[in-house]
Amino acid sequence: MRLRRMRLAGLLHAIVKAAEGRVNGYRYIAFEITPDEIEKEKPRACHHAASILEDILEEHGVPKKEVEEAVRQVSSCAKDVHDILLKYDIEPDWYVPSIDELAAARVLARTLSSIPDAPPDPQVSEEPGYGLPEYSLYWGSDARSWVGRWYWSKGGNEDICWKFIPEEDVCKRMDDLISSLESQAIKRGRQLLFAAWKG
Repeated sequence: MRLRRMRLAGLLHAIVKAAEGRVNGYRYIAFEITPDEIEKEKPRACHHAASILEDILEEHGVPKKEVEEAVRQVSSCAKDVHDILLKYDIEPDWYVPSIDELAAARVLARTLSSIPDAPPDPQVSEEPGYGLPEYSLYWGSDARSWVGRWYWSKGGNEDICWKFIPEEDVCKRMDDLISSLESQAIKRGRQLLFAAWKG
């Protein structure tokens, strides 16, 4: 009975704030999420991924009919952007997120917007072609509003400091914090979303 109650409690709190604080002038916040939070955002993430893919394929001269089919497959979540790029042997100059990463970005943006003193309109999707690091954090839709980085325990980004925090001691503290929080989240069957920005 107790185990059942614990499982039910885990489902009722799909997004839980795990930590919040500052490290030497950098602010951070962490959330534990249940995997279904990513699944809820997948349909919108697939549409976003399809629009990114369409631009890339057109830029590389893929025939219009093939572009339409590829966009349809990604938009319906039947294939990931990376499957299509691999098929055409295309390697863009900038980071292209997977559908799951775009879904995680949407979850984090929605969650950050609920923080009382956070700037309006947080964006965590990559800005194609701007040369900013993957898993970037913005306080608006313009690439010039770049303020920091984010981390997702199921994603490909492993270094929240890259091109963001130059101080080694601060990086070590952030890395240790992420490792500790991620370990706790995994024990509870959850994933970690972590955001850090100057402020």
